[in-house]
Amino acid sequence: MSTFTFVRCFAVACLTAGPLGFAADAGSRPATAMVQLKDMHLVTELVSEGRSRCKIVVPEGETWDRMGRTLQTAFQTSFGVRPEMIRSNDAMSGLGDGNAIVLGSADNNQLIRRLYIKHYCFTDCEYPGKGGAEVRTIHNPLGQGRNYVLLGGSDAAGVEAALTTFITFLADRRLAIVSDQGRSVRLARLNWSVSPHNHAEPDEARYFRETTARLRQKLDSGVVVASVLDACEAGMCYYQTGRDVYGRVFRDLLLHYCDLAEPDADWVLMKKFGGDSDRYFFPLRLIPVWNLIETGDVFTDAERLRITNLLLQITRWVSRLDYFDEHTAAGKRYGWPGEIRNNHATFATLSLFNGCEYFSNYYPEAQDWTTAYANVAKIFDGQRGSYRPDDNSATYFNYAPNHFLDYLFSREDWTYMEKGKLRNIADLIIMTVDNRSDLSTYGDEIEYKIGFDKGLPLLAKAAWYYKDGRYLWARDWLKRRSASVADKVEYTPMANHIARDESKTDFTYDGWYDGPYNIDLPRTPPDHLLGIKAMPMDEGLYRFARKYGTPET
Repeated sequence: MSTFTFVRCFAVACLTAGPLGFAADAGSRPATAMVQLKDMHLVTELVSEGRSRCKIVVPEGETWDRMGRTLQTAFQTSFGVRPEMIRSNDAMSGLGDGNAIVLGSADNNQLIRRLYIKHYCFTDCEYPGKGGAEVRTIHNPLGQGRNYVLLGGSDAAGVEAALTTFITFLADRRLAIVSDQGRSVRLARLNWSVSPHNHAEPDEARYFRETTARLRQKLDSGVVVASVLDACEAGMCYYQTGRDVYGRVFRDLLLHYCDLAEPDADWVLMKKFGGDSDRYFFPLRLIPVWNLIETGDVFTDAERLRITNLLLQITRWVSRLDYFDEHTAAGKRYGWPGEIRNNHATFATLSLFNGCEYFSNYYPEAQDWTTAYANVAKIFDGQRGSYRPDDNSATYFNYAPNHFLDYLFSREDWTYMEKGKLRNIADLIIMTVDNRSDLSTYGDEIEYKIGFDKGLPLLAKAAWYYKDGRYLWARDWLKRRSASVADKVEYTPMANHIARDESKTDFTYDGWYDGPYNIDLPRTPPDHLLGIKAMPMDEGLYRFARKYGTPET
């Protein structure tokens, strides 16, 4: 499936008289709303004034050097310039000015690895998979004004295919726009991929009609969290496949949400639908999905601004939750400094962190996020002292650690893993699964569990970080009993919160929200856990037990 965006050169201007109540007169605008869309960096400058404005970043090895030289030759032939080629290890110390064309995957290219752990790409040993390839532009991912062109594959053959495709794109003057008598070359947005994991709808018109009706009905019935998470699934499919129909499903639900929220500034729809304040369950996914797809051409600038303002208001709502205020009952119990955490507090905290990251990178003028960042650190720092959270449940004890690990990985903070805490988590998962690879329920449980899909992302992270095939064996062992509707795309989901219509099979796998963290290692059984084994009571758990007794149920 090949998709791309024709370049639309425009100056970002203030939008007036829109659904958020923006008016032409600055004095009538709400002080809390943004009135100017960020620079989307839709154009990737490759050549300017006859000089290269990009570097080619390759992994170590002659195979990759050869591919880099092939790309240099293509530039020389087409544009009369020869971009510098550097190894990815060297690029980590700085790229200087300009953009970057990165070849490989998270397994062999350090720059791609950085983008991967921050959820800007997902290229590893399993995606796009054997016979797969990706050519994608990643637009200003870190808020530094630099774009990346990803020529990705799970193996050298896949990257070679991506390289060949990209060179054909360079010859297409709709995609590589040449001006100034050949002295300027700018690349349009690209989102092309071939993968056995990609999928399509046999009847896109019917799919759009039925899916948007279903999601709107959910939202209109007050099923807010599930409807938004379903829209996020469609958004991830849009990123993965480049098929516009998935982006249109996401857009339809989010704009309908705006229609409901804007008249009364009811940003989490509590006034309209009531219920408890579980609305902090979805921003931790919605914001990263929006970050991936907002450059897509299914959105107009007015729609982008409208959705972005919605996310700003939701992030502000999350930042005011009681978990972050020690003067409230919830803050004293679940947000006290230095204590292990309950999953509700970490759902809110990861949502707040993702919002802070997005708005501080792209809209720093929106507000000062210093206090919000401090509250994020306070909550997550409490989990540093233990592998166990304040959740006495076999099913959802993984939530708080997984949220915490997502935060740590994205910040490239490895101290928790170096202390062996992630090993403890992975060992506990294996020890609480029976010989059928079904969860042995304990604590806050009332039913038998087949498989344990919620343990998969933690086992994947343990295998990836420690390069330990025992945890990869355990992940695969659990996957065989944790299958779901996502089998259609040949991948078992690694979900924190699966919220989909179980009769549907049209969504991508959930692991991308947490980062799939696939790694190719020899699988070996976790024999270190044979016999009678005890889990440690580490310092964080000990202090908590002395103060409160057993973790919350």
